[in-house]
Amino acid sequence: MFIVEGVENARPRILGGGTSINAGYYSRGEAKFNKEAKLMDDDLIEDSYQWVEEVMVFEPNVWEWQSAFQAGLLEVGVTPDNGFIYDHVVGTKVGGTIFDQFGIRHTSAYFLQYANAESLSVFVHAIAHKILFKTKGTSKSTAYGVEFEDSLGEMHRAFLKGGDHDEIILSAGALGSHNF
Repeated sequence: MFIVEGVENARPRILGGGTSINAGYYSRGEAKFNKEAKLMDDDLIEDSYQWVEEVMVFEPNVWEWQSAFQAGLLEVGVTPDNGFIYDHVVGTKVGGTIFDQFGIRHTSAYFLQYANAESLSVFVHAIAHKILFKTKGTSKSTAYGVEFEDSLGEMHRAFLKGGDHDEIILSAGALGSHNF
């Protein structure tokens, strides 16, 4: 727990990030956001949601107090009642959870089971210093690597090789992520 400008702030400094400490609620993003942000094509977004939901999302047990809360929302006009649904919709709903039927939390670290371990390097406690961009000869900047410091304070550079499945994933909190 850290104090930032007088406000307590829990930070998930763990492989799995926020999914390791959050309330475990799951809902898909709003379709309107995806369209406006032009992030990916709709089929890829749908396939990605389905894959995440198969790996780590479950239909929750709805306890009496949760049913009472939902009934209260409906009574004051927060409608329609959408029941159990992952989609971002207007009204009330029961979304997914990352806790399975035994109460075990499934974090984003569970996705590592699908990785090719021979071509994967995970650096925990590393600090990204610079994203490296190509700018010569193009009208658009393109990232080709990252410069980072490992947990022992040594500097490294990782480069993309240009293959179809070639990627470097930076995962960092937005709030004081460089402080320990």
